[in-house]
Amino acid sequence: MEQEKIDLKRKELLSKFGHASEVLSYIEFTLNNFCHRYMDTSTQSNIKTQIDGDLFYAESIEGNILEALKISYRPVKDKVIALAKKYPTQKENQRVKFILEVNVVDLQSNSGELKISSVVQCDYPKYQNMDLEIRKTIQYTYDDILDFRKELALKLEEVCEIII
Repeated sequence: MEQEKIDLKRKELLSKFGHASEVLSYIEFTLNNFCHRYMDTSTQSNIKTQIDGDLFYAESIEGNILEALKISYRPVKDKVIALAKKYPTQKENQRVKFILEVNVVDLQSNSGELKISSVVQCDYPKYQNMDLEIRKTIQYTYDDILDFRKELALKLEEVCEIII
């Protein structure tokens, strides 16, 4: 059922940007590789890219606060420490959510614009308090498909620094 939804979203996206279907496939393929590398947690694995409109994204939740405390990016680490202090005896509330997104702003067969983001949210279970969220976003414009193939992974790597 879930795969059928993804296939339907993929078809909708292709109808909008059909002239660049190889680019869309490459975005999805690359994001899936990053899911395996950065989004798998001690409580979730085999995270796959989802599609919603012009947005490719993946989400995962780290349910083990000790694992989440291993994040080296200091602003995120501070939020995770605050979460652990907020619920010192309630392990079920000590969860951190990770999101990796690629939003297709414009797409041609040889050029385009993407908004690439990673997000760490420490406001379990609502994930709505922006004070407990760290986000890193890059606006990426390319004019050459070969540069795109080389640069996409580098841009994803750059935004993922807040997750590792």
